[in-house]
Amino acid sequence: MGLLLILPVAAIAIAVLIGTYRRLRLVRADRRWWILFAALCIGGLVLGSWFAFHFTYQPNANTKITGAPIPSSISQLQDGKWTDSTRPLPSALHWLANLANVLSGVALALLPLGIASVCIELRDDIRARREIPPKT
Repeated sequence: MGLLLILPVAAIAIAVLIGTYRRLRLVRADRRWWILFAALCIGGLVLGSWFAFHFTYQPNANTKITGAPIPSSISQLQDGKWTDSTRPLPSALHWLANLANVLSGVALALLPLGIASVCIELRDDIRARREIPPKT
């Protein structure tokens, strides 16, 4: 059941990462764009690590969830102590969820750059169309 949530999130994050990289190559981005790409990837790794290992929220008073967008652990408050859920994630799913959370952080950081590169490509297409005289 966990893979039904983990795989699409990871696939979307990887698609954003690869799509942004390819688009920057397509528009022949200069060095400044590539430095920004690298900086955003590093910042995204930090953000994703925080998502995976430190982000905790309480949907109600007796439940605590760690990890976002995919929960990697769920704890219940019993007798004043936080205890792990009665059905914890298997080890492989736990680490896949953490990996998907880290990739989500990278994708979230790269999203503005990806949108900017699409805008640049559209701008270049509009300029190219204006330079070509229409056929009569």
